[in-house]
Amino acid sequence: MDAITDSNIKDSYVRLLKELEKKGYEVVSYDYPVDLLNALYPTYMIISCAESTSNNANLDGIRFGPTASDNPKTFEEYMTSCRTKGFSNLIKRRFVIGSFSLLSENQDEMFSRAQKARRMIVENLNLFFDSIDYLVMPASFSIPSKIKDLSSRWSTKPDFLDNILTLGNFGGNPSLTVPLTFESSMPIGVNITGRIFEDGYVLGLGKEIEEITGLKDLFVKEN
Repeated sequence: MDAITDSNIKDSYVRLLKELEKKGYEVVSYDYPVDLLNALYPTYMIISCAESTSNNANLDGIRFGPTASDNPKTFEEYMTSCRTKGFSNLIKRRFVIGSFSLLSENQDEMFSRAQKARRMIVENLNLFFDSIDYLVMPASFSIPSKIKDLSSRWSTKPDFLDNILTLGNFGGNPSLTVPLTFESSMPIGVNITGRIFEDGYVLGLGKEIEEITGLKDLFVKEN
């Protein structure tokens, strides 16, 4: 909450929590360890890039993926040609990072450490769910940037607010985002994350939030 600078998002979020209290929910604040929040981005990047590398290893242009058309003479040239044509610079960068983190000399320092960090993050999330039924938080802390302002560069100082939804991804928890408010005619969502296998409860709370905001009917009418 302290990191949210957009007053519209913060005020809309607080109003929603107060309405949930009126419906009988007990709302409590929870201080998730900041060091684990700051670990979300690097942990996600290492694990996701490693998974991307291994999961797409079959895209060699022979079995799957685009084929080479410039008559390469060796298998290495063939693979380079296929992957150069088939993937953007951002995806190729993921492959490079994933391959680098999976090298035997780097696994302990990178991939294994990322797995340990994920385990610590998930253990703390499970500790949270020992006494609390739902984690409710803004899904985004600003409206999307304009296309002209977008960059494919990765931040050297990532903000955990931009990566907060990876909490549910790491734990395999059911997670749902529904509209909360509008800003500059663009929707801002609120996320509900619940315990593993309690998907129905998460959907139920999502329905109640839609009734509170009234945005479900708005979207239905517009469509």
